[in-house]
Amino acid sequence: MDTLLATARSSGALPQTIRIIPSMFVVVTHGLPYAVTEMPPSIKRLRRHEIILRTWEDECVFDCESHFRYVASTVPTISSFQRFLAKTIYDPVVPFTAELKRIGDFRQNDLVAAVKKGLDRDEDIIQQWFEGTDVIKLLTCASNWNEILIAVDAIGGGHEDSVDVVAYVNRVLKRKG
Repeated sequence: MDTLLATARSSGALPQTIRIIPSMFVVVTHGLPYAVTEMPPSIKRLRRHEIILRTWEDECVFDCESHFRYVASTVPTISSFQRFLAKTIYDPVVPFTAELKRIGDFRQNDLVAAVKKGLDRDEDIIQQWFEGTDVIKLLTCASNWNEILIAVDAIGGGHEDSVDVVAYVNRVLKRKG
């Protein structure tokens, strides 16, 4: 993670060095966690089938202090005929607005629950590198935000190219390194 060193001066005080670390977010989409450096944008448009499935409700965003969910201002009414078309041959993108709203403080249990919900329906996307029990163990054994980011990186395959992630996986899953 890049850090930016800046010198801050307060009135009359000696210069102080401050470490500025960019915020990292963990997004969980249908149970798959991944890390991003910027808060995901608001939703402005969705396909009709995504509205039928209410896909925005399956997405959570976390940072080291907060838990966010998409909240839709209004959900368009979709007729039976439009549902049929959306599931078969015609699934247009339609206007839709959902904003990320802070719903509470970050709790590791909320992150784990969002991933578990996705594991129930997983078709080996989340479990591409690890079994479901190991995915949960990687997340629950994290003792701080940095370890959560490392666990998320491992779940997404980061253990294949990062020494730090390999060390975390070996320590948590008791593997010989």
